[in-house]
Amino acid sequence: MLCIVVTALILAVSCDKQEPLINYPIKIPSTEIGQGVLWGIIDNLSGKDIIITTEMEWDDLKAKLDWRNNVTNGFSETNIDFVEYQIIAVFDIIHGNGGWSIDITDITEYPEEIVVTIEQLMKGDATSVVTQPYHIVKIPRSTKSIRFQEVDIPVRDYPLALAGTLCQWANLNYNDELIVINSNEELGNYITCTNGDPRPIGGVGGGRFMLLANGSTNNGISTISKKLQRLYPEKYILNVEITLNDATVVQPWAFVITVEKKLNKDSTFELNVTTIRN
Repeated sequence: MLCIVVTALILAVSCDKQEPLINYPIKIPSTEIGQGVLWGIIDNLSGKDIIITTEMEWDDLKAKLDWRNNVTNGFSETNIDFVEYQIIAVFDIIHGNGGWSIDITDITEYPEEIVVTIEQLMKGDATSVVTQPYHIVKIPRSTKSIRFQEVDIPVRDYPLALAGTLCQWANLNYNDELIVINSNEELGNYITCTNGDPRPIGGVGGGRFMLLANGSTNNGISTISKKLQRLYPEKYILNVEITLNDATVVQPWAFVITVEKKLNKDSTFELNVTTIRN
């Protein structure tokens, strides 16, 4: 009888020690360390996402930021307890005008990872000044991996249009296709011009890419919008939204954009096309 009572007590204690179930996803609280723009730009931070977990790494970043900018004078804190916390720092590309921002808008924990969402809430203005936005926050330390995703990566239309020029598209299938262009020579394979029209010119190299998207619809096209997103460290998706009109005609479409960000040579791209009616 005594054995039975002891066993029951052991089982009761064991049940009390069970870990509570965690209801993922969980929003992770963050403390802003600093946000703004670098006027004395730092090229080796361009387009970088940085996770800092040691005092040495933190001191190295602070030294880079203060070399030409004295940025840390405006930080909410500079002495970080890396036993309890880690730093997330994101840096935009270098812009030739002002009015840009880079913003950490969400940090969410999942069973296997932490996802940091980056947006650009300010899209630039006409100010003629070279700037490089940054955002730095502190979050509780975790052993989970951290993945960054970007909602809307800056892109630039190039060329603006072929209509009205002496150029036309060539060697395209018009079947919802996405082609990565790594050089001006490659772009020349898809554009033919006559009478000395200068296209294609400039825009590729130094780790920057062009993306040539093309397809066709069964109706006329009113507008085409595009948004480039990063879903994984080196996986990107180009979302193309086409607004159709009532014209009953097969309408091919094509455009080239320059990705305003240096990307890894192992980056992969996917095309997602949706159509809507006026």
